[in-house]
Amino acid sequence: MINMTKLVYIGFAFQHHKGLHAGYHHIKDYLPYDKIIDGQKELERWSNPNISIVDRIIRKIFQKIIKTQLPFTYLRALYYAMFHKNCVFHFIYGENIYSNFCHRLMLNNKTVITLHQPFYWFNSDLWLRRLRSIDGVILMSNKEVDKFITTTGKDNVSFIPHGIDTEFYAPDENIQKSNCILMVGNWLRDFKFANTVFCKLLNEDETLQINVVTNKENFKYFTSKSRIHLMSGISDIELRNLYRVSKVLFLPLIEYTANNAFLEAVSTGCPVIIATDKPDYSYLKKNMIDVIPLNISLVVDYLSNDIFKTVNRNSVIRTFSWKTIGNLSKRKLLGSINDKL
Repeated sequence: MINMTKLVYIGFAFQHHKGLHAGYHHIKDYLPYDKIIDGQKELERWSNPNISIVDRIIRKIFQKIIKTQLPFTYLRALYYAMFHKNCVFHFIYGENIYSNFCHRLMLNNKTVITLHQPFYWFNSDLWLRRLRSIDGVILMSNKEVDKFITTTGKDNVSFIPHGIDTEFYAPDENIQKSNCILMVGNWLRDFKFANTVFCKLLNEDETLQINVVTNKENFKYFTSKSRIHLMSGISDIELRNLYRVSKVLFLPLIEYTANNAFLEAVSTGCPVIIATDKPDYSYLKKNMIDVIPLNISLVVDYLSNDIFKTVNRNSVIRTFSWKTIGNLSKRKLLGSINDKL
């Protein structure tokens, strides 16, 4: 059996995470990779609306052949694999980068992908083939491990939580909580539901302040713009202050796995209420956080209450600090891969 001894990072930072404390790409600062293959320049080049038509055509051709959003980053990984062996190639955003194109070139190495989306996102023939060819899968949710194992047909699926910068996202005892409700995020949020809830709450309490941090294209969902403070592109320091002063973070979620806003909030001592019809207790036990159905009356009652559950900060540090996640990931990537794959 080949003994895997080296770790190779293949990844990038999403634009809304670049230069900030959030984002899964921070794992490379806490896990001693032997090689970093960064797709940041390629991501930003293709995201530039001013790229030439020739560049667009070239990109589409390579994407069509290799079937990945960042084909040249993937080709760089393949080139490295041709001249190195006993490596574990860790695609930190498997949804965006990984492809089983020329998978045979990885014969003397192993590939592990970290997936961030719910199971239904991978329900296609292309992804079924990819999952069956991969050596290891890391998930952001514990509840879907069995589904992925059934799909891969191998005992090669692990749950490792998302990490958070617990040193930056910390409480400040000198800051007092105010009558503010905070909502943060873009992906898989039920904005229409949130707007209905907020309008009811604002009608009941004239002193209440609602703060929403999201992309500008989501501003259209909110009707009471004079009383709902909509923000986009704020700094990490501004966001941290919002967590610190808010009495609760409200997350109306269609479905979810890892959630940066959730981890940032509990790390700063801000209570969280999650409204969803598909609860997931991968990160905290039922008695540690309020998870309620997407029922307007029920949610309004919960948010009108000034008594919310808070999470012990020491448990957050022990479980979700990047140092903890880095150590756990290294053991899984090298230890488990050698034992089971």
